[in-house]
Amino acid sequence: AIKALTLALDEQTASIMKSTGASKAMSSEFQNTFTDLASMGVTAETAAQSFTALFDNFSDFTTESKASRKTMMDSVAILELHGVAGADAAQGMQLARKAFGFTGDEAAAQQLRIAKFAEDLGRAPGQVAKDFASAAPQLAAFGRNAEQVFKKLQGTIKETGLAMGTILGVAEGFDT
Repeated sequence: AIKALTLALDEQTASIMKSTGASKAMSSEFQNTFTDLASMGVTAETAAQSFTALFDNFSDFTTESKASRKTMMDSVAILELHGVAGADAAQGMQLARKAFGFTGDEAAAQQLRIAKFAEDLGRAPGQVAKDFASAAPQLAAFGRNAEQVFKKLQGTIKETGLAMGTILGVAEGFDT
């Protein structure tokens, strides 16, 4: 079993290096996410996918501290267990970093809060994360208040059954 696990981790590291061009040392960072979260159901593949999603969609990922990258990878892996696509979570973190001035850790925490909010609201966390990522241009105008604005919009979506794009289109119609 240990030999098979070691082989799987080596294969995932090689896959990350091939798809991202990241160094072996950086590519192997996903292994800590796997080790720490395996008891929650995170597989080596899921942990590797969290690295790749962040590498591809969060422009400052490689300049974050190793500890911050770990926090972000852990968050994306957990979100993937709740049906959130890694790319959507990473894009949401990118918005938080660039538009709101969040640190990587703050951006990761925000994505976890949004997923929890979605579950509490009775909406699929994956869809809500996708809505957050797609609404980035409009939400950026609200800065650090964007999360609260977004949550109100999600409440409206739940009540009306309208899609995020429709709600934002109506709101843009009032913007003069």
